[in-house]
Amino acid sequence: MRRGNASRFVTRMAVACVVSATWLHGAGLEYLTAHADAVVVGSVTNRMEGPRQVSFTIDVERVLSGSVPGPVVTVIHPWAGLLRRPSRVEQPLYGFWFLSRGPAGAWDVLVARPSLFRTALGLFLPASHGRPSGPYAYPAGTPLVDV
Repeated sequence: MRRGNASRFVTRMAVACVVSATWLHGAGLEYLTAHADAVVVGSVTNRMEGPRQVSFTIDVERVLSGSVPGPVVTVIHPWAGLLRRPSRVEQPLYGFWFLSRGPAGAWDVLVARPSLFRTALGLFLPASHGRPSGPYAYPAGTPLVDV
């Protein structure tokens, strides 16, 4: 490899590594909150995974922004799943869910952790159960990104 080509190669690899590193942690909170129709904290006990979509119901504990129709939200998220046949997966998940309205009033979620692509763990940000207290408590009206 000639010296000029090697230099360009190293520069490209460095840029690729920096860009890849930003995807390891998760999508930016500013992006998620700006593009979500609602942000909720809640739990999922099971889901139905298939090769083209995953569906589940979120038991909503708190609504941080936007509004949802009730204490539960049914989500259908299109994806290229890992399972070949539709299967029910029993796995408790709890955290922040960034919801978007899909076609015909259905709800979808924004991918919160792209590094966990094609798994349910990439669809939310984990959270502690209950409202934060002590030094982590926040007053009403705190900006969502700070919450």
